[in-house]
Amino acid sequence: MNHKQRRAKQRQAGLPKKMSWHHRKPRSRGGTDESFNLSEVSVIKHQAFHTLFSNESPQEIARILNNDWLDTGWKFVVVRR
Repeated sequence: MNHKQRRAKQRQAGLPKKMSWHHRKPRSRGGTDESFNLSEVSVIKHQAFHTLFSNESPQEIARILNNDWLDTGWKFVVVRR
């Protein structure tokens, strides 16, 4: 599905233009379009997330945050539920 088709689908789903669906588990990693796997986020935040983290795993995101972004006195930890 291309960008225009995805935006049309989002409008059909009732999302305002400045909002977007974020897949909690990316489709490229086996995620689905089921409601439990989708979060409604602003387009700007969604773009920023994917610019920073692409479709990395939670463990890789934690590594990036710890190595590049957080004060060295803190550690971001990800734990499977």
